[in-house]
Amino acid sequence: MSWNRSYLQYKKLVKELLFVYSEKEYMEEVLKDAHRDFETFYLDYCIKNNINKQKLDEDNSEKIEKILPHPEQPQEDESGRTPSAPVAPEETKKDPAYKTFSRIYRLIAKKIHPDKFSNLKKTEEIKEKEEMFKKASAAFTNRNWASLLEVAEKLDIKPYSFDGLNRRLRDETSNIRKEISSIEDRYSWKFHECGDDEDCKERLIRYFLNQLFDLGL
Repeated sequence: MSWNRSYLQYKKLVKELLFVYSEKEYMEEVLKDAHRDFETFYLDYCIKNNINKQKLDEDNSEKIEKILPHPEQPQEDESGRTPSAPVAPEETKKDPAYKTFSRIYRLIAKKIHPDKFSNLKKTEEIKEKEEMFKKASAAFTNRNWASLLEVAEKLDIKPYSFDGLNRRLRDETSNIRKEISSIEDRYSWKFHECGDDEDCKERLIRYFLNQLFDLGL
Protein backbone atom coordinates (compact mmCIF):
# COMPACT_ATOMS: atom_id res chain seq x y z
CA MET A 1 0.00 0.00 0.00
CA SER A 2 1.31 3.48 -0.87
CA TRP A 3 2.39 5.91 1.85
CA ASN A 4 -0.32 8.36 0.80
CA ARG A 5 -3.08 5.77 1.07
CA SER A 6 -1.78 4.61 4.45
CA TYR A 7 -1.66 8.24 5.58
CA LEU A 8 -5.30 8.82 4.58
CA GLN A 9 -6.30 5.74 6.58
CA TYR A 10 -4.20 7.00 9.48
CA LYS A 11 -5.97 10.38 9.53
CA LYS A 12 -9.37 8.70 9.48
CA LEU A 13 -8.39 6.33 12.31
CA VAL A 14 -7.06 9.19 14.43
CA LYS A 15 -10.39 11.02 14.08
CA GLU A 16 -12.30 7.89 15.05
CA LEU A 17 -10.07 7.31 18.06
CA LEU A 18 -10.44 10.93 19.17
CA PHE A 19 -14.21 10.58 18.95
CA VAL A 20 -14.43 7.43 21.08
CA TYR A 21 -11.98 8.87 23.64
CA SER A 22 -14.16 11.97 23.88
CA GLU A 23 -17.29 9.84 24.26
CA LYS A 24 -15.70 7.73 27.00
CA GLU A 25 -14.44 10.80 28.90
CA TYR A 26 -17.90 12.37 28.72
CA MET A 27 -19.56 9.21 30.02
CA GLU A 28 -17.04 8.86 32.87
CA GLU A 29 -17.67 12.47 33.86
CA VAL A 30 -21.44 11.91 33.81
CA LEU A 31 -21.04 8.80 35.99
CA LYS A 32 -19.55 10.85 38.82
CA ASP A 33 -22.89 12.59 39.38
CA ALA A 34 -25.07 9.76 38.11
CA HIS A 35 -23.71 7.31 40.68
CA ARG A 36 -24.48 9.71 43.53
CA ASP A 37 -27.95 10.38 42.11
CA PHE A 38 -28.62 6.66 41.81
CA GLU A 39 -27.56 6.08 45.42
CA THR A 40 -29.82 8.91 46.63
CA PHE A 41 -32.82 7.60 44.71
CA TYR A 42 -32.06 4.04 45.86
CA LEU A 43 -32.00 5.20 49.51
CA ASP A 44 -35.27 7.16 49.16
CA TYR A 45 -36.95 4.19 47.48
CA CYS A 46 -35.90 1.86 50.29
CA ILE A 47 -37.19 4.28 52.94
CA LYS A 48 -40.56 4.67 51.18
CA ASN A 49 -40.93 0.90 50.84
CA ASN A 50 -39.68 -0.06 54.32
CA ILE A 51 -36.62 -1.84 52.95
CA ASN A 52 -33.64 -2.09 55.30
CA LYS A 53 -31.03 -0.76 52.85
CA GLN A 54 -28.19 -0.77 55.40
CA LYS A 55 -28.63 -4.45 56.19
CA LEU A 56 -28.99 -5.36 52.51
CA ASP A 57 -25.82 -3.46 51.68
CA GLU A 58 -23.85 -4.97 54.56
CA ASP A 59 -24.96 -8.53 53.76
CA ASN A 60 -24.25 -8.16 50.05
CA SER A 61 -21.31 -5.73 49.91
CA GLU A 62 -19.20 -7.84 47.52
CA LYS A 63 -22.11 -8.43 45.18
CA ILE A 64 -22.99 -4.73 45.15
CA GLU A 65 -19.39 -3.77 44.38
CA LYS A 66 -19.41 -6.04 41.34
CA ILE A 67 -22.71 -4.86 39.97
CA LEU A 68 -22.51 -1.20 41.01
CA PRO A 69 -18.82 -0.20 41.04
CA HIS A 70 -17.90 3.29 42.14
CA PRO A 71 -16.24 5.54 39.53
CA GLU A 72 -12.49 5.07 39.68
CA GLN A 73 -10.55 7.75 41.51
CA PRO A 74 -6.87 8.55 40.88
CA GLN A 75 -4.62 7.09 43.56
CA GLU A 76 -2.06 9.18 45.41
CA ASP A 77 1.58 8.19 45.71
CA GLU A 78 3.54 8.21 48.99
CA SER A 79 4.20 11.94 48.68
CA GLY A 80 0.47 12.64 48.62
CA ARG A 81 0.52 13.68 44.96
CA THR A 82 -1.52 12.08 42.22
CA PRO A 83 0.88 10.48 39.74
CA SER A 84 0.60 11.84 36.20
CA ALA A 85 0.38 8.36 34.64
CA PRO A 86 1.68 4.80 34.78
CA VAL A 87 4.98 3.90 33.19
CA ALA A 88 4.62 2.04 29.91
CA PRO A 89 5.29 -1.69 30.37
CA GLU A 90 8.21 -3.27 28.53
CA GLU A 91 5.95 -5.15 26.11
CA THR A 92 4.39 -1.81 25.10
CA LYS A 93 7.81 -0.28 24.46
CA LYS A 94 8.68 -3.17 22.12
CA ASP A 95 5.55 -2.53 20.04
CA PRO A 96 6.52 -0.97 16.64
CA ALA A 97 3.60 1.47 16.99
CA TYR A 98 4.91 2.61 20.39
CA LYS A 99 8.26 3.41 18.78
CA THR A 100 6.42 5.58 16.28
CA PHE A 101 4.57 7.37 19.08
CA SER A 102 7.89 7.94 20.88
CA ARG A 103 9.49 9.41 17.78
CA ILE A 104 6.46 11.66 17.17
CA TYR A 105 6.61 12.88 20.77
CA ARG A 106 10.31 13.70 20.39
CA LEU A 107 9.56 15.68 17.21
CA ILE A 108 6.83 17.59 19.06
CA ALA A 109 9.32 18.38 21.84
CA LYS A 110 11.82 19.66 19.28
CA LYS A 111 9.26 22.08 17.96
CA ILE A 112 7.44 23.35 21.04
CA HIS A 113 9.27 22.33 24.22
CA PRO A 114 8.86 25.23 26.74
CA ASP A 115 12.67 25.54 27.06
CA LYS A 116 12.72 26.89 23.49
CA PHE A 117 10.69 29.90 24.64
CA SER A 118 12.20 30.49 28.08
CA ASN A 119 13.97 33.72 27.04
CA LEU A 120 11.12 35.04 24.88
CA LYS A 121 8.19 37.26 25.75
CA LYS A 122 5.09 35.23 26.63
CA THR A 123 2.96 35.99 23.60
CA GLU A 124 -0.39 34.31 23.00
CA GLU A 125 1.28 32.11 20.37
CA ILE A 126 3.93 30.93 22.82
CA LYS A 127 1.34 30.28 25.53
CA GLU A 128 -0.65 28.24 23.04
CA LYS A 129 2.43 26.16 22.14
CA GLU A 130 3.21 25.58 25.80
CA GLU A 131 -0.34 24.31 26.34
CA MET A 132 0.00 22.08 23.29
CA PHE A 133 3.18 20.60 24.74
CA LYS A 134 1.46 19.96 28.09
CA LYS A 135 -1.31 18.17 26.22
CA ALA A 136 1.19 16.12 24.20
CA SER A 137 3.19 15.19 27.33
CA ALA A 138 0.10 14.10 29.22
CA ALA A 139 -1.13 12.17 26.18
CA PHE A 140 2.18 10.35 25.75
CA THR A 141 2.51 9.52 29.43
CA ASN A 142 -1.07 8.28 29.64
CA ARG A 143 -0.81 6.55 26.25
CA ASN A 144 -3.70 8.61 24.90
CA TRP A 145 -2.42 8.22 21.36
CA ALA A 146 -5.28 10.07 19.70
CA SER A 147 -4.52 13.30 21.60
CA LEU A 148 -0.80 12.93 20.92
CA LEU A 149 -1.39 12.47 17.20
CA GLU A 150 -3.85 15.37 17.17
CA VAL A 151 -1.08 17.69 18.41
CA ALA A 152 1.30 16.19 15.85
CA GLU A 153 -1.18 16.95 13.05
CA LYS A 154 -1.45 20.57 14.15
CA LEU A 155 2.34 20.84 13.96
CA ASP A 156 2.41 19.08 10.56
CA ILE A 157 4.32 16.12 12.01
CA LYS A 158 3.56 12.96 10.06
CA PRO A 159 4.58 9.35 10.64
CA TYR A 160 7.55 8.12 8.60
CA SER A 161 6.28 4.57 8.86
CA PHE A 162 2.91 2.96 9.37
CA ASP A 163 4.40 -0.34 10.54
CA GLY A 164 1.76 -1.62 12.95
CA LEU A 165 0.45 1.92 13.51
CA ASN A 166 -2.93 1.80 11.78
CA ARG A 167 -3.61 -1.65 13.20
CA ARG A 168 -2.78 -0.32 16.66
CA LEU A 169 -5.18 2.60 16.21
CA ARG A 170 -7.95 0.23 15.12
CA ASP A 171 -7.31 -2.00 18.14
CA GLU A 172 -7.30 1.03 20.45
CA THR A 173 -10.62 2.22 19.05
CA SER A 174 -12.10 -1.25 19.47
CA ASN A 175 -10.92 -1.42 23.10
CA ILE A 176 -12.40 1.98 23.92
CA ARG A 177 -15.71 0.97 22.34
CA LYS A 178 -15.76 -2.06 24.64
CA GLU A 179 -15.20 0.21 27.65
CA ILE A 180 -18.06 2.42 26.47
CA SER A 181 -20.29 -0.62 26.17
CA SER A 182 -19.35 -1.61 29.72
CA ILE A 183 -20.30 1.86 30.98
CA GLU A 184 -23.66 1.64 29.21
CA ASP A 185 -24.42 -1.54 31.18
CA ARG A 186 -23.93 0.18 34.54
CA TYR A 187 -26.97 1.00 36.64
CA SER A 188 -25.71 4.55 37.21
CA TRP A 189 -25.60 5.17 33.47
CA LYS A 190 -29.04 3.63 32.91
CA PHE A 191 -30.32 5.84 35.73
CA HIS A 192 -28.84 8.90 34.00
CA GLU A 193 -30.55 7.90 30.77
CA CYS A 194 -33.93 7.83 32.52
CA GLY A 195 -33.69 11.62 32.67
CA ASP A 196 -36.78 13.06 34.39
CA ASP A 197 -38.84 9.90 33.93
CA GLU A 198 -39.62 8.85 37.51
CA ASP A 199 -41.32 5.64 36.42
CA CYS A 200 -38.17 4.64 34.52
CA LYS A 201 -36.08 5.25 37.64
CA GLU A 202 -38.40 3.19 39.85
CA ARG A 203 -38.42 0.31 37.39
CA LEU A 204 -34.63 0.40 37.34
CA ILE A 205 -34.39 0.36 41.15
CA ARG A 206 -36.84 -2.55 41.38
CA TYR A 207 -34.86 -4.50 38.79
CA PHE A 208 -31.65 -3.70 40.68
CA LEU A 209 -33.09 -4.90 44.00
CA ASN A 210 -34.57 -8.05 42.47
CA GLN A 211 -31.33 -8.91 40.70
CA LEU A 212 -29.30 -8.42 43.88
CA PHE A 213 -31.64 -9.67 46.57
CA ASP A 214 -34.56 -11.40 44.83
CA LEU A 215 -37.06 -9.29 46.78
CA GLY A 216 -39.92 -9.96 44.35
CA LEU A 217 -40.69 -6.26 43.80
